[in-house]
Amino acid sequence: MTPFQRRFLAISVFFIGTGIILGAMGAHALKAILVEQQLTSYLTAVRYQVWMGIALSFTVIAGKIFLRDRVKWVARLLTIGTLMFSGSIYLLISFPQDHAIRSILGPITPIGGTLLIVAFGILLVRILTVKSVE
Repeated sequence: MTPFQRRFLAISVFFIGTGIILGAMGAHALKAILVEQQLTSYLTAVRYQVWMGIALSFTVIAGKIFLRDRVKWVARLLTIGTLMFSGSIYLLISFPQDHAIRSILGPITPIGGTLLIVAFGILLVRILTVKSVE
């Protein structure tokens, strides 16, 4: 396993593990603190974080097995996109509705989502254009 593969596989496991912890925290501790809309947003962030962790694991494994490491940008974009998408949501629900920081954080969420879409587009092209796996 290359250092690149090890690093991004570790990031994927971190995303999945912390997503599970944050999901449990949301289902129990935060349920009493957050209003329904905040909790829904929070759980969306958790869900995306876990799914992107799984997708990142797949990307690293696919890169090793049959994409011949042609996935470095995909892994980077999945990581950055997840941090921006889920991270901004976690931060947004932490501040009151009228807080000034929300106007800065708000646009970060769709940028993160766009990076995730781009990553999957690149991955799709890589999969469709890879030469024989043999």
